[in-house]
Amino acid sequence: MTSSAPPRALALAKKLQDLATPVAEELGYELIDLEFLDGRRPTIRVFIDKDGGVTLDDCTTMSRRLGDRLDETDVHAGPYNLEVSSPGIERPFRKLSQYRRSIGKTIEVILAEPMEKGSHYRGELLAVNDLQLELRIEKGETKVIPLDQIRRANRTVEFRTKAGQGS
Repeated sequence: MTSSAPPRALALAKKLQDLATPVAEELGYELIDLEFLDGRRPTIRVFIDKDGGVTLDDCTTMSRRLGDRLDETDVHAGPYNLEVSSPGIERPFRKLSQYRRSIGKTIEVILAEPMEKGSHYRGELLAVNDLQLELRIEKGETKVIPLDQIRRANRTVEFRTKAGQGS
């Protein structure tokens, strides 16, 4: 949930998250994040994920089911926009499950405080548990990083060109 929002919006976002979480779970998804944007026509943004990734059909199913549930309750009175999507590849990790789904993939980690060679690491995520992750950073070198030291982490996309093409 967005923490820079006004208290009213934060309280509403929490109620919306409490409503959306079981809906996501019933459908086999994990609620990764929920944002409430207050305005003339408020917007509720829901980010879901599942093993194997989220499809457009998944977003549509979640949107319909959550929209019906919102309409049945008094959590939000008045018109609103509901947006449901996957968290996207480069969206920051919010949950341990996002790390687990990224094992074997390239991630970027920015630390709150520098460790040894710096505060910014990129490499293949080898393992993760409740306390730390293991990252292969370069030439087979591995780095163990405590999760509580991470300010931001996300998957990254690497584009490679064939030899002799591009730069």
